[in-house]
Amino acid sequence: HEAEAKAEREKWEKNIGLLTYLGQSSSESQGKSWYDLTRKEREEADERKSKKAEARKKAQDPLNDMKRALAKKEKSSRKDEAEERHRKHKHRKHHHTEEESSSDRLQRLRQERLQREQRERARSEHLFAKSRGESKDPAPNEPSGLYSSQFNPHLARQNRHRPY
Repeated sequence: HEAEAKAEREKWEKNIGLLTYLGQSSSESQGKSWYDLTRKEREEADERKSKKAEARKKAQDPLNDMKRALAKKEKSSRKDEAEERHRKHKHRKHHHTEEESSSDRLQRLRQERLQREQRERARSEHLFAKSRGESKDPAPNEPSGLYSSQFNPHLARQNRHRPY
């Protein structure tokens, strides 16, 4: 146990540069520094690091995960395509009977449009009457004047200071 502890302590001291042997500098014990390397050695080291980084980026790339997921989905969808086509074909036969006729549909859409226009006309008429001072009753479905303004609380009606 003591031998292990001593070996671990020596390793740690070598790493921080505390333990050096006779005639050895601390930089020699730790290996070469970047400024001691030749240009070629530095370029090789950079190339190795960039290759590792590139491989790590490719492994962690979410686009690759998406491609894998899509490939799995394609495999499963190919199996179901024939069955789905069959289901769609069956569904088409029943779809025509349930669909409303085009004239009924047009009538319904026309009625909805007329109702919308009528509501808008009433609302605009109320606003004009309000600006002329003729009407005092609130318009239907109109929100009250009170609101919560987080960014401009002094503009909110209920927060405005009223001198008495």
